[in-house]
This record gives sequence, C-alpha cells and structure tokens, in this order.
Amino acid sequence: MTEKKQENPRIVSQVASKKKMRKKLTSEQIELILQRRRKEQIRKYWDLFLLLMTIVVCVLFLINVKAHQIVGESMIPTLHNGDRILIKKTQEVQRYDIVTFTPDGNDSQGKTYIKRVIGVPGDKFVIQGSTLYLFNQKNIDTEYDALRYSVNLPDSTQIFELDKKLADNLRNQTQIPKNAYFVLGDNRKNSEDSRIIGFVQKNAIEGVMKLRFYPFDKIGWVQ
Repeated sequence: MTEKKQENPRIVSQVASKKKMRKKLTSEQIELILQRRRKEQIRKYWDLFLLLMTIVVCVLFLINVKAHQIVGESMIPTLHNGDRILIKKTQEVQRYDIVTFTPDGNDSQGKTYIKRVIGVPGDKFVIQGSTLYLFNQKNIDTEYDALRYSVNLPDSTQIFELDKKLADNLRNQTQIPKNAYFVLGDNRKNSEDSRIIGFVQKNAIEGVMKLRFYPFDKIGWVQ
C-alpha cells in the first residue's frame, strides 16, 4: 500500500484564495482590469513610437546638418574665432549666403573654409589690370570696354583686387560660370577667398550656415 503524497498546504491555500477572488470579481471590476491592461499596451506602443521617431530625427539631423568651429578671423565681425555653428548640407546656395567649402586645387590639408557668397552663376564681370568689376546681374547691354570707366558703372557694381596670377587666368572671361561662385570673407583685409583661389565650384560647397549655437549669449540665426 502506497503512502499518499501530502500537498503543500501553503500552495493549496494560495490557489484556493485566487479562485475565491476570481469568483468575487464583478463585471465592473473585470472591465476596469481590462481597461488598465489596454492602457498599458497603448503606452508601450506609444513609447516605441517615440523611440523610433527620435531615431529618425537623429538620423535626418546627421544627414542634413553638420557642426563646425570657426578658426581664424576671416569672417569678423559676423563670426569670431571659437564660434560654433550649424550648417545645412542640402540647401541651395543664394547670393549673400554664408557657406562652408573645400577649395578645388587648393592645399587646404582637409580644412573647411567659410565665406560669404558675393557672385553667383551668370553674373557679369570685367577685369582691368588686376581689378575685377562684378556687376551682380546677368544682363548688361553696355559695351564691356565702356564699363571699365567708373562713370559708366552700374550702381550695384562691386570692385575687388585679385591676385595677379588669378586675374591673368580670368582675363578672357566675362561671366561667372555655371555651378561656380565668387566668395569673400566678411573681414576683407584678412581673408583667403575668391580674390586668391578663384571661383568655388558648387560640388565643393558643403552647405549653408544656418545657426550659431556657441557662445551661448550669441545663439541665433546669422545672416
């Protein structure tokens, strides 16, 4: 005759207690429990959605935006040494935008330059000696030889002194080529720009500056 296995009284008591509680639950209580579970499930889905959206925003930010620290004084008074900025990499370039770029054919050693766009594709210009007369417009009807004299210059004309070698290379041109830009530092007395390196090609432009985020007392959009 086998001996009957004795059940753990504590386990039996807990099971009985649970069964007893289930029997005592009203329909309203069951509905409350179900509502609580649905809310918890919705909260989990919402947290997952927020996580995915955060990841998407971060990826888009990294693809389209880049941070830089200003080194040097070529953009004073607009930007100063040590300023930190954000540039948008996908924006079309317009006249007077501040852009970052790596000059073609220049031994920049991986450095990125920052300058302001002064001349855009199609702008007319003439060179006399080492002086460039930039007309900032695409349609000039007057003879170019006549435009070299100040009395015939349009009101919007800008005049710049070029590096002699660059002036000789550009002497036979009269228009900024397609996908090329004439850029200058705001600190004209201390800037290596298109007066020395020539036109900057569109494919060399990294992006357009949108925001300065440091120093903190100067946070904001910059023009």
